[in-house]
Amino acid sequence: MSANSYTTSSKTTHDGHGKDDLLTLIVEVSGEPRPDKAAKAATTRNLWIPAVNNDGRFGRWASVEVTDPWNAKNTIRAALRKQTTIAEEV
Repeated sequence: MSANSYTTSSKTTHDGHGKDDLLTLIVEVSGEPRPDKAAKAATTRNLWIPAVNNDGRFGRWASVEVTDPWNAKNTIRAALRKQTTIAEEV
């Protein structure tokens, strides 16, 4: 992967809401910071995720941007912990 490329993937996982309410986490792995990647991540986080979650027909969704591939595991775990904390507050 070059410094100018990025990859987006999704994974459905159990995050504490129960087996019938799984979370689909969009994981975006990006290299160097660029305005177009920042715009894509912001659009996903601020527009697409809320729209899909408000619709309710497609399950729950969240996103995380991984900017340091060597720390990806910790970044993803932190995003899942955040979703679990939100679940406990609701």
